[in-house]
Amino acid sequence: MTPPRRNKSRGKLSPGPRGAGSLEIEERRYPRKQLPGSQWLECEGVGAELHGQISVVGLGGAFIRTSNLYPVGHPLGLRIRKGGEWIEAVCVVRSKETDGMGVEFMPPRTQLLSHLSEVLGEPKS
Repeated sequence: MTPPRRNKSRGKLSPGPRGAGSLEIEERRYPRKQLPGSQWLECEGVGAELHGQISVVGLGGAFIRTSNLYPVGHPLGLRIRKGGEWIEAVCVVRSKETDGMGVEFMPPRTQLLSHLSEVLGEPKS
């Protein structure tokens, strides 16, 4: 069995973000939502070679399933498709796995927050 992994702060033990059977300490500023496969969001890089699907998302970041991996700390421009609309975001790679990478959204992200709130089922503020 894989030992639990720690995120940035301390919190409760919960399943890993991709349901791989591992446990991690959940320490996030914003809650995340694992999207069912039929609701994954298409995304692409802006000025970078990146094509993927977002399978886990929160107001602070996302997990992108892709084979176009970048090193931790690498900044990325990102376009996320929600319905027929594309939303642009700036993010930084925070973790890298064999099937994709975790990114943190950078401010300003006003337009992005509105759309992510819809995806997460939260009221807009």
